[in-house]
Amino acid sequence: MIGSWNGQWPCSHMFRQAFGCLVLFVAVSAPSLALARKFDFKNESIATYLKGTWGPSAVARTPFGDSSGASTATFDQRINSNYSGEFGLVLSTTYFNLRVAAELLLPSHISDVKGKDASGSILFNLDTKTSAVIPTVYLDFVGLRTVTSKAYVGAGLGYGYVKLENIYSLTATGTSTYPGQTDFTEKAEGQAIVSHLYAGYETLLADNATIVFDLGYRYFTANDLTHLNTASTFLGSVTRGDRVRKADGTARSIDLGGGYAGLALRFYIAL
Repeated sequence: MIGSWNGQWPCSHMFRQAFGCLVLFVAVSAPSLALARKFDFKNESIATYLKGTWGPSAVARTPFGDSSGASTATFDQRINSNYSGEFGLVLSTTYFNLRVAAELLLPSHISDVKGKDASGSILFNLDTKTSAVIPTVYLDFVGLRTVTSKAYVGAGLGYGYVKLENIYSLTATGTSTYPGQTDFTEKAEGQAIVSHLYAGYETLLADNATIVFDLGYRYFTANDLTHLNTASTFLGSVTRGDRVRKADGTARSIDLGGGYAGLALRFYIAL
């Protein structure tokens, strides 16, 4: 399982590391960048890259919708988009690319979500965050290639480490509807296998840098979530290590999958 929750989300730390690695790479490879070498994919074998993706999210209300109290009938927001950032290494051959990477997946953060009863009265305000760190290995199959471009299809396999946080602030109506319930924070974590299918196109941008466009689908459902803190929730008291459940007692899951469009920059190293 993941290490204990430290109250921080991995986003800023991971992006700082990625940026630091990129700066280090540019500094190390600056002499080769200064030499105007003729780019040809058949001569390029190793690169680092930075990538971002966006796509519609299947998360919707699954982090909180089935566990926010029996009298809560509606919510005024849902999670609609997934964003991700990725940093990795590419080993390139004539017909294949092998990529090893770390991805940070961030469904859109929504705050001030209003949980309402059947009559429309606000029971609580909710702030919810979900994130996942995913070490992944990809294999690209190159179908078409010229001196400065290539098209490929591929598949990836990784392992995702998920964290969830829901912060509930009850209104006066909520306190009277749920007697004894007070404001609380729910924190949880889980793990799951992640797979990708995609198609992409890479072309020379400048010197030894290329730009990559791809379209893909991420399969990623976290089914085995456990609580990270002690709290008194709408479903009763929970302690660290307890299974995260729905109102009907079954295990809660979060679908972090969905289609995406990606944009990446690759920086090939002169050997």
